[in-house]
Amino acid sequence: MSARGGFLLAGALLLVGCAAPTPREPPRVEAGVLWQQRAAQLQALDAWSFNGRAAVSGPGIASRTVRVSWSMAGDAYELAFMSVLGQRVAELSGGADGATLRLPREEPRSAGTPEELLDEALGWTAPVRGLRHWVLGLPAPSPLFGREPAELDPWGRLLGLDQDGWRVEFDRYTEAGGLELPQRLTLSHPRLRIRLLIDEWKLEHDGRRG
Repeated sequence: MSARGGFLLAGALLLVGCAAPTPREPPRVEAGVLWQQRAAQLQALDAWSFNGRAAVSGPGIASRTVRVSWSMAGDAYELAFMSVLGQRVAELSGGADGATLRLPREEPRSAGTPEELLDEALGWTAPVRGLRHWVLGLPAPSPLFGREPAELDPWGRLLGLDQDGWRVEFDRYTEAGGLELPQRLTLSHPRLRIRLLIDEWKLEHDGRRG
C-alpha cells in the first residue's frame, strides 16, 4: 500500500473519547496564577511521548484517520504514522538541524523542515514545530504571547489559541504523570482540520518517569 493509500479510508472514522471527567469546584486562586505554575511545570519536562489518533479533513482532502506515535527528547523528535490496522505508513524524525522522512520501500528524504516533507509525501501537513508545544497545552515560543494567554479556564489551562495561522482548541484534558495534559485537541486551518485524540501519555521530568 502506498503512503497516500495508507491514509485513505472508506468513510470518516469518528474519534471517540473517554467519559467526561467529574465536574470540580473552581479553585479560589486566579487562573493567571495557576497558568504560571502550570507553564513552569510543563516547560520543565525533559522528554515525553504519546500514542493517539488523528482525523484529518479539508477541502479536496478525503477524510482519513491515522494512528500517531510521537516521542520528544529535547529538540529531537520521532513521529510514526500508522493505518488504523497498525500498518506503518511513514516515520518522521529530526531536530534543530532538519528532518528526515522514511516511507516503506523508498529511500529516506531530508529537508530543512518537517512540514515540507509531510506535504510532499502525504499531500497534507501538520505544524510539527508548533504542535510540539500545543500538545502539552502551551503556546509555541513567540514574542507575540505575553506571560498570560487570554483564553484560560478557571484551572489555568489553555482553552484555545491562534498561532502561525492555526486555531487550536483544547477540548479535553487528562491526568498524566502528576500533570493535566491535553487529551483532545482540534487544529483548524483554512485548508485543513485535524482532530487529535491522545490515548496514552508518558512523561519524563526531574529524572522521574510518569
